[in-house]
Amino acid sequence: MKSIVNNRTEFLNAVKKLLPKNPLCLEIGAYHGEFAKNMYDILSPKELYLMDPFEDVPTKQLTGFTKTERYHTGHKIIYSDQSTLQNLKNIHAEGISKGIVRIDENLSFNAVDNYDDDYFDFIYIDSCHLYECVKFDMENYYPKLKSGGFLAGHDYGDFGVTDAVDEFCKKHNSDIILLCSFQGDWMLSEKP
Repeated sequence: MKSIVNNRTEFLNAVKKLLPKNPLCLEIGAYHGEFAKNMYDILSPKELYLMDPFEDVPTKQLTGFTKTERYHTGHKIIYSDQSTLQNLKNIHAEGISKGIVRIDENLSFNAVDNYDDDYFDFIYIDSCHLYECVKFDMENYYPKLKSGGFLAGHDYGDFGVTDAVDEFCKKHNSDIILLCSFQGDWMLSEKP
């Protein structure tokens, strides 16, 4: 049964009830780090990995994901740069100094082999919203979840996210169990 919440704070509080104490977390697409700060404050993770390239990546490096430099709406595919990295470091100074927050300056498809399978309790996807990218992140990072872990993300209802999530659910016999009506945050049923 799907629970619907009204904002991202309610979303993370609902997530916290399902996770173990001090979970191991990964956010793919950290940008400025504001949502990750909420994850840090509410989920109290043992480790929180924040992945983003923090540079303007030429589209030619995204071959296989898109042939265009911008979404049909005119939005860029990658927003992060060195100024967003510095902002993220400022927001997460405490967690970084404690060794809890770890920054991974990579595109998700370049970093997937850097993480062990069955490691994370919670993975949140909010990077490139093109169908091919979301599908890649879901399929390739799902094995990185422990049994009983949760895959979640942002912007259900926008761009290619909805199609990728719905297709993943059918393929893996999973369901959306939590949805934020305002931001489109979504979370799937736990990994068997």
